[in-house]
Amino acid sequence: MKLQHFSIALFLGLSLGTAISVSESLIPSAAKNLMAVESALLSRPCQKALASAAVLQIASGPIRLPPSKPAPSLVTTLIFNQTSTPDHILILGFHDFGPNAKLNGMTYPEFDAYIKRAKDLGYQNLTSHKLLGFLYGKEPVKGKWIMFTFDDGYVGQFEAAKLLQGYGYSVLLGIVSNHIVAGGDSLTQAQIAEILAMGHELASHSSGHCALTLPTDDESAFLASPPGPEANCNPDVFALLNQGEIAFQLKDSKAVMEKTFRVKISAIIYPYGFYNDTVHKEALNSGYQLGFRFPNQVNRDIHSYTSAVDLPRLNVQRGSRI
Repeated sequence: MKLQHFSIALFLGLSLGTAISVSESLIPSAAKNLMAVESALLSRPCQKALASAAVLQIASGPIRLPPSKPAPSLVTTLIFNQTSTPDHILILGFHDFGPNAKLNGMTYPEFDAYIKRAKDLGYQNLTSHKLLGFLYGKEPVKGKWIMFTFDDGYVGQFEAAKLLQGYGYSVLLGIVSNHIVAGGDSLTQAQIAEILAMGHELASHSSGHCALTLPTDDESAFLASPPGPEANCNPDVFALLNQGEIAFQLKDSKAVMEKTFRVKISAIIYPYGFYNDTVHKEALNSGYQLGFRFPNQVNRDIHSYTSAVDLPRLNVQRGSRI
């Protein structure tokens, strides 16, 4: 019996508390020495747990584990939402569409013209997967890239998604999981499923469209319209949610939509675009890989970001142009 094989057998037997009977003639002298080492180790109570591993290491040499892969580092030099540079990324946030669109949303002809202009300018379609590749340096950003995001799940977004598909673009559709209802102002479950079948993507927009943090004065001024009483899911508009409530808004919506639509939800579009360090922490804890906010335009550059769950968007309304 080879020394290494014998030592492994001895290791297994002692580890499992199994009696092993081996003929004296089959035990090489080196193995006898190893058994003596183990016996000495076992005589010390604090070393019993390490005895068998020590024998295996002496017999076979040090155990070498494969080197762990370093965590990918975020590329923080990408240019967002600055069209004056040749290689850049546009992330655009839209809301409602149609002749009676809420929040100053675009009509369908206006949105069609907007998409056509993006195509004519040479913008390439940016998916979540592609964006993650850029952020973690899997490939450099070459040329102009555009990502369309829709907030709130308004029913008017169904036809807008069709328009994007016609030009070869996709949308990241931010859905409030509690608003998946039949009819009304919101997309139905069947419509969302059909949008996914077109090749579009799904993101969380929280469980109940609660403001996850208090807005700054600049962020309040940035809103297209004053938020309604649902802003924080309680009667006191913008009363601060505690950390547990923030975690629920992020985790519950992700779980509900993954179960309902059988897709992985890797992105969160923050309600109202409000974001702070606690929201950042809970977004990561909830398993999100991407997070999108509207920027504080006074105190932050619109292309700055500190994390993949801290990405800036431009709010696009009726009359906007690329």
